[in-house]
Amino acid sequence: MDNLNLIEALGQVSTGEAGKVFRGFFRGAAYMIFAEVMAAEVDQLCGPKHQPNEGEMFRAGSSSGKVLLHEEHETITRPRVRKTETNGTTGDVREMGVSRTFDEDWILPLLAV
Repeated sequence: MDNLNLIEALGQVSTGEAGKVFRGFFRGAAYMIFAEVMAAEVDQLCGPKHQPNEGEMFRAGSSSGKVLLHEEHETITRPRVRKTETNGTTGDVREMGVSRTFDEDWILPLLAV
């Protein structure tokens, strides 16, 4: 939904309904931004898809997870990154920045609301 359609939709409903429409728009926009930031973070850690870095971190598929968005838990599909340890074993990288926290105080300025 682009900005013009959102404004038109909000102008045609009651205040309560406008809040619901806006929250739905916000949730969708935030989810898209979150997915793009996660993908960029994986690219930075592992290299671009199909052109991996020679480093110790590599892509390992995805798994389901949850983020807190506007006081509600949102189910997401998050990328998995694994790291090769010095002893040859591998383990999940859990300290990915954006995957640890997703705060609406951080995202609201990006949406200009």
